[in-house]
Amino acid sequence: MSTSYSVIHQSSRRLRVRYAAGQAIDFDGLATRLESLGVDAVSVDALRRTVLVRDDGRLASRSAVLDVLAAPPKLARTRRQQSAAPSTTALSAGLALALMPFLPPAGRGTLALATLGLRVLRHPPRHGEDWRVLLARAAQTIGGHPLAALGGLGLQALAERFGQAQETEAARLLLELEPDADSPCEVRTAGAWRTTRANALAPDDRIRLQAGMRVPTDVELRSGALRVLPPWHAAGSRPICEPAPGAMILAGSTILAGNGEASVRSAWAESSASHVRDQITHLLRARRVPRNAPGEGPLPLAVSAIVLGFTGDLARAGALLETDLDAGLALAAPLARDSAAWALARNGAVLADLDGLERLARADTLVIEDLGLVVEGEWRLATSTLPGGRRRARSLLAALLEPGNPRRWHDRLVESLCQRGAIVESTGEWTLRVDPHASTPGRRVFRVARDGQPAGEIVLELDARPGLDAFLARARTAGFRRIVRITHPETPRDIGGFDDCIRHRRSEVREALEDLAESGSTLAVYGPSWRAQVPPGAVTLAPVDAEAPAHFLLLGDPAESLLAARMLSTAIQRRERQRQDLVGVLNAALMSAAALRWLPPEASAVLHQAIALGCMIDALALRKLGSPHMPGEHP
Repeated sequence: MSTSYSVIHQSSRRLRVRYAAGQAIDFDGLATRLESLGVDAVSVDALRRTVLVRDDGRLASRSAVLDVLAAPPKLARTRRQQSAAPSTTALSAGLALALMPFLPPAGRGTLALATLGLRVLRHPPRHGEDWRVLLARAAQTIGGHPLAALGGLGLQALAERFGQAQETEAARLLLELEPDADSPCEVRTAGAWRTTRANALAPDDRIRLQAGMRVPTDVELRSGALRVLPPWHAAGSRPICEPAPGAMILAGSTILAGNGEASVRSAWAESSASHVRDQITHLLRARRVPRNAPGEGPLPLAVSAIVLGFTGDLARAGALLETDLDAGLALAAPLARDSAAWALARNGAVLADLDGLERLARADTLVIEDLGLVVEGEWRLATSTLPGGRRRARSLLAALLEPGNPRRWHDRLVESLCQRGAIVESTGEWTLRVDPHASTPGRRVFRVARDGQPAGEIVLELDARPGLDAFLARARTAGFRRIVRITHPETPRDIGGFDDCIRHRRSEVREALEDLAESGSTLAVYGPSWRAQVPPGAVTLAPVDAEAPAHFLLLGDPAESLLAARMLSTAIQRRERQRQDLVGVLNAALMSAAALRWLPPEASAVLHQAIALGCMIDALALRKLGSPHMPGEHP
């Protein structure tokens, strides 16, 4: 596959590029190559697949940088890519098992050893980590139990097949997540509309939104009345919304009805859909390839040696090598992580870091930023003393903030109005100016004059998010013993229900989070701007359009997605512990029965493989888990 990248930003001394998905690029090696050119600085983001280079601005230097970017070092092919299809090994093991009854004992051992050798050739051990497993397989075969060795190979091939099927499904989902780069869009240029492709859109372009259209990238609604189906929602839910002017509409949203005009907030390659795609791609790359699990612990080796020393029964000692207290769990672990990621995605959260699952399950303190969870970022008309009352106030604000829903306005529009002031032409001259002395956090007071004479005031208020009390109660029910709020300077401060508050200052937030961590709390931090401030061991959550990476991207409504992610993580970790406990008990009983000669070696091997297969099936069943409290799950 040829390497392709797009230039995101370029100046005389800066160059930022983004590589297309699906290319196995060694970003660390790429940074090393660029640094060897003597450039001023190099910054890479493997998750977003971007590279930022600062050079001296000379033509020769920029040409050398472009040459390296055009031919980046590739990642070493993974074990899965180097090997043949898993079905080859599975077919070999299945054929050997079918021939086993028709061969003499010596022939059985030879056939099993040949199959094991084929496995080694096609799936070479990595860094010597599987040598004990291979010795155990060989000992089982020589000891007269080729069934155990071949059964283990078959389970390994089956686990790889399951993993490959989940990766194929993920790749198919990635194609559906991102809008087509070639989809046509109408862009306003010099007062006229022209048609262009989605990947040619640039920030601040004005595009037309129409019923039936799939939004090509993240946009900010400027005018119009729309009914929109967001791209991210829980299975079975249909959270149709009617965004107010100034609200963000995410890439991939479907316009169900209405018409409007919006300004582009991000290029096609930098949209929220691309962000989600990068999260899933990163998760697939981080997936741990299942190893041969049985026989690699010291306990089976010790028990086998004891049995061989006291009884001299080589066959029974070989069978005991196959029985491990943790057998099957290593094969099931990667499948369980993939299945858990799918269950979370179905219920509103994309997992980007495998460690985030366990961290969120054990977190006891929830730290949330105001914007998005405590307040929604939309202002409402509280009072008006103008002639004509609230109707006159709404008409003036609608004229200033562009036509749209006259009952609420997005924070971006209100703050821009506060910064610039305004004059409105309407049956005379109206002037609005924000009163900084009368305005307080969560409250904006505008002094209105008509023809230069005072005419009254308009008061806008930023209220707490509807259902905030219910959200906080459900968060405590989900296991968060403490809930802390990071107060934004412009949001109301008299909002109750929190155990503590942190001022929205970078140094204070860092110190407060460190103090919480040192007190023994495990933190779950919601807030797209605090990734760099969270202490080690904390888990971060962010909305889907956040710029900074996080352990979890919350799809759809962030409050519901956060609660669903918490409850699912807890359920998944509980299921994992139950599986580990059950497998430990079963394999301990099996090992004891085999050592005491209560079971023949053949039965011991078959039961062991059945336990491992049950682990894998239980791991795949995690995909069906769902949150009982997600919106839209009820009729």
